[in-house]
Amino acid sequence: MIIDLQRTVIRMQLRRFVVLIIFVLLILASMFMLSLQQRYFGMTKYQVALIFGLIYLLIMSVEAMFELYYIYFSDEGDLIIFRYFSTGYFNRKKQVIQIPKKSFSGYEITDSILGLKKKITLKQRLKTSVVQYPPVSITLLNEKQRTQLTETLDKYKDI
Repeated sequence: MIIDLQRTVIRMQLRRFVVLIIFVLLILASMFMLSLQQRYFGMTKYQVALIFGLIYLLIMSVEAMFELYYIYFSDEGDLIIFRYFSTGYFNRKKQVIQIPKKSFSGYEITDSILGLKKKITLKQRLKTSVVQYPPVSITLLNEKQRTQLTETLDKYKDI
């Protein structure tokens, strides 16, 4: 089974771009359109532009809180492959987790932010112990994809 979030990430990036254009246009409109009036709702045009900018930063901060990751999952062959990278603006480091199916030990899903942010921690059995990989945000997965992922991983747990 393969799970690839390429289309979801492209839609999300397109949405970010449209939101950026809308806020830039709102800021420009507030700067030029309000030049005829000194005050608008009791505020100067600079205060209105600042409020639009702060709203945009708030929206981007909330999105960054969810740590949205591009995810590619495959269980074809002898390996469980989990590729991921952050869709945020700063951390674009691509990472891969490859676990042989015979040494896969399990996984753990944790919720935070009222169940809206979900992370998965994959575990691998080595000679004497079980190691955990760093948690990966699976927030972008829809419910169906999350169910497929967990059902597939359950098949390989402690073979």
